[in-house]
Amino acid sequence: MTLACAATARARAAGLSQRLRLLGLQPRPERYLAASDLLLFPSHFDAFGSAVLEALACGAPAIVSRRAGAAELVSEGEPGRALDDRAGG
Repeated sequence: MTLACAATARARAAGLSQRLRLLGLQPRPERYLAASDLLLFPSHFDAFGSAVLEALACGAPAIVSRRAGAAELVSEGEPGRALDDRAGG
């Protein structure tokens, strides 16, 4: 099962399938980021997190894992939040 299929199945199971769109690769992602309510970036490891920087530049708040490098882009009082992993560690 692909990641997109798994995410779609989880959204359906959570009753969110009508509110979630997985669009794949887009040539002008800034249009979608500017229209988004938020960017969810649950990566456990990402050296920088360019997607988070792009979302913030477009005005979309970002929720990121505290373990990812992108957590440094989201500071207290800014739109978005860095969260601890539920599983810890």
